[in-house]
Amino acid sequence: MLLTLATVAAKAQAGRGISLSVGPEFNIPLNTTSYNYGDIRNYYDDGVSGAAKLEVPVDNSIHFVLSAGFAWYANAQKYLIVPLNSTEYQPGGYNHFFPTHPYEYIPLKGGLRYYIARYFYVDGEAGAAIAVNSNSVSSFILSASAGFVVPLTPKSGLDFNFGYGHGYRIINYDFSMSQLSMGVAYKFGL
Repeated sequence: MLLTLATVAAKAQAGRGISLSVGPEFNIPLNTTSYNYGDIRNYYDDGVSGAAKLEVPVDNSIHFVLSAGFAWYANAQKYLIVPLNSTEYQPGGYNHFFPTHPYEYIPLKGGLRYYIARYFYVDGEAGAAIAVNSNSVSSFILSASAGFVVPLTPKSGLDFNFGYGHGYRIINYDFSMSQLSMGVAYKFGL
């Protein structure tokens, strides 16, 4: 591992094109298997995230990537319904509604990006989703994506990506959530 980091640092210092991408993603939760506890869409609505991704070339086609961001998913259970206690019972019985909180995470990941052609790539990352609020649970996450870069100038471009991720967890659903994501980022050389 130290040898890999030393090689990356040496190539980075040689001016091999370190870049940073910053941008939003739209995330669609989905089930990849069937559980007896209900559909993932009973818990998660669509989400959005923002991320910054540092890309360091290892060679011309393989780049080491580190990413950090913020992910937000709306809670599909819009209200928590609490019954009135028996001394305050009124017809209808359930009239205390409390809005639910969204699921929020800070995803921290690292991995590799392989350029199939000059502007087309695939990548894979692994890391942790750090829970930000009490509805979320910190967990191990994996992601894979494919994308392409549309050059704007010799040192900048728009990075369009499509991906699949797995691993986000919440307190009231004991299984990991999978997601499809679509994003665009502004990529520039450092």
